Amino acid sequence: MRTTGKVVLVAAETKFPGTGSLRVCSLSDIDVLVTTSGADPNTLQLCREADGKVILA
Repeated sequence: MRTTGKVVLVAAETKFPGTGSLRVCSLSDIDVLVTTSGADPNTLQLCREADGKVILA
């Protein structure tokens, strides 16, 4: 992730907010989040506040 120009996370609404013990990165590391339309609005807002672009597919 450190060497790429842009980080894009593609995840269905059921995948976040996560409950597992493994954390790959923070919201501030993600440039674009592509997810489904039923995603939690609070989580989407947190992504936007971390300067990420949110795309609902």
